[in-house]
Amino acid sequence: MILLDTNILIEQVRGTESARSWLTEARRQSGRLVTSALCVTELKGGMRSPERRVIDRLLGLVDIVAVDEAIAHRAGELMRTYRRSHQGIGIADYVIAATALIHGYELATLNIRDFPMFEGLEPPFRV
Repeated sequence: MILLDTNILIEQVRGTESARSWLTEARRQSGRLVTSALCVTELKGGMRSPERRVIDRLLGLVDIVAVDEAIAHRAGELMRTYRRSHQGIGIADYVIAATALIHGYELATLNIRDFPMFEGLEPPFRV
């Protein structure tokens, strides 16, 4: 299963053709796609009113993974490991990374530098 970072969802909302094509193929190959509850927070918090319907429809197509105690603990461990060497990583990114690691999901993101814990990570498409 593939865990979608917020920026992947944003590109879909913006109508980016490469995002649309990649998401269609990813969904066809893996069945369901997932995202973190924190991605929902980021997406909803940054949306403009006219985007509400598109975002709600998009979120209906993915499974939303709750942040539980195991994810919180793993995110904290990641933060302790990377906070000095990678100061720009936000708490949401640590939680998203922990969610992928705990559940064994492949991570799809355009912000590779925020996820040094995934060796060889590449963006799934270009914008």
